Amino acid sequence: MVDFELDERSQLVLQAVINCYITSADPVGSRTLCKQYKLGFSPATLRNIMADLEEMGLLQHPYTSAGRVPTELGYRFYVDCLFKQRRLKEEKLQELQRIYSQLGAEENNMFEAVCRLLSLTSQYIGVLLAPRLGDTIFNHIKFIRLRPCQVLVVFVSQTGVAQQRVIEVKEDYQQDKLDRMADFLNDHLEGLSLYQLRERLLKMMAQNKHLYDQLLRDALELSKELLVDDDEGNIYIEGQLNMLNQPEFSTVEKMKKIFQAFEEKKQIVQILDSCLSGEGVRILIGSETEADQMSDCSLVSATYSNRGRVVGALGVIGPTRMHYSHVIPLVEYAAKLLSEILSKE
Repeated sequence: MVDFELDERSQLVLQAVINCYITSADPVGSRTLCKQYKLGFSPATLRNIMADLEEMGLLQHPYTSAGRVPTELGYRFYVDCLFKQRRLKEEKLQELQRIYSQLGAEENNMFEAVCRLLSLTSQYIGVLLAPRLGDTIFNHIKFIRLRPCQVLVVFVSQTGVAQQRVIEVKEDYQQDKLDRMADFLNDHLEGLSLYQLRERLLKMMAQNKHLYDQLLRDALELSKELLVDDDEGNIYIEGQLNMLNQPEFSTVEKMKKIFQAFEEKKQIVQILDSCLSGEGVRILIGSETEADQMSDCSLVSATYSNRGRVVGALGVIGPTRMHYSHVIPLVEYAAKLLSEILSKE
């Protein structure tokens, strides 16, 4: 948050400069503002106000003879103090619902569909941090023997998302025993997360050790392997090529920089992870992401929940010059949509 105030004239000019720069990606001069905005100021007055805004660190000259462009601090003031939240119009909501319905029929799971919805409708990059495997609600599980002491675990959530993992085990389980362990777990896991299932199994072992000892111990041993989180396995990213349409990333060097962040994925996971503790929409501008490769980008994110409990985050990554007035309500809508779908499962 910024810790100073601007008078009404300065606010109007700063907002006009940022709106103009968001649209054009060209440095903004006083003549441009006079032509495009009816601010009621002369070019000379505008130049003076813009000079004051530059002195305050809200605007800057990219080079000597050019107009001015917003700084990170300028964008932050714009987002925190000047931007008036716009609700999505009813026709826009219907369009988004139609797009999601089409995507939902094509995608393997709803997380992919929502992430692609964010990318298609923002024309930037959609990102989505899926619920941690341990927090995911079970539908059913399968254990498949691949070779001695190696088992394929196939886990399907209530939302239809399938995950699989090959695990090494100490005992060479035969398929009939694996089937019995899976049947036992499936009979006891309805509506439970993996962590809750583990707690229930431990409690059952303590209470009924003489009845279930070996079967439960084996089932628990296999289920514990699923608690190992994959830092890159729970992130969805759509629309990286949209950045090619942004003039800020027209150079090979800048494109390599931003694509490196998405190839590694771990950084994106960490950034979205840091957003899980907040409520509502969170906006990180440039260096606020604390990722060198994303110093020219902004992230608009929001958390989504399952029955009132936050389980993940989603958002849009674009240039710092992104259309915040469009992206912010879009991200809010996507988070609300996903929360409603998860809570109905």
